[in-house]
Amino acid sequence: MVSPHSPYVTSVGGTSFKNPFQVTCEVTDYISGGGFSNVFPMPDYQVSAVGRYLKAPVKLPPGSYYNRSGRAYPDVAALSDNYWVVTNRVPIPWVSGTSASTPVFGGVLALINDRRIQKGLSPLGFLNPALYLLQGNGSNALYDVTEGCHLSCIDDLVLGQGFCATTSWDPVTGWGTPNYPVLLRALLP
Repeated sequence: MVSPHSPYVTSVGGTSFKNPFQVTCEVTDYISGGGFSNVFPMPDYQVSAVGRYLKAPVKLPPGSYYNRSGRAYPDVAALSDNYWVVTNRVPIPWVSGTSASTPVFGGVLALINDRRIQKGLSPLGFLNPALYLLQGNGSNALYDVTEGCHLSCIDDLVLGQGFCATTSWDPVTGWGTPNYPVLLRALLP
């Protein structure tokens, strides 16, 4: 199994609807993973985006709680809350987590790869450098998620406050959720 912290994997965070009973704007899903790897160093394609986040006026956990020079994750996000899953013809409601958002983003990439192959182009392959370049240049191929924080250590110092979403890249929702028509145009020359 490849680590989701690997710099060679597109890591996917999770979002939920601000109002869980309506299709509204997306906010950070408090159970979304995110942060900085203690194993992999930060790849070059991330340095600028992560540096901006670490300098932004956002409350960060204490420096001893994370490795600010490690590979930051996630890269992107997708809806991760309140899916219905059918197993043996039995519907199971309220399934949530990044194990739901990751296949959603993978499905979007599969649709883009299908269009690329129809045009005689190769599949996307390793996506992260292209995503960081695209979004770093101001693309709106991903909807920026700017509200919410994920759950962290529940101790007397941080009281569960993890990293928070902010404008541009952040270690909870990455660059944000897919804007399929714009992402398709950007990745389909």
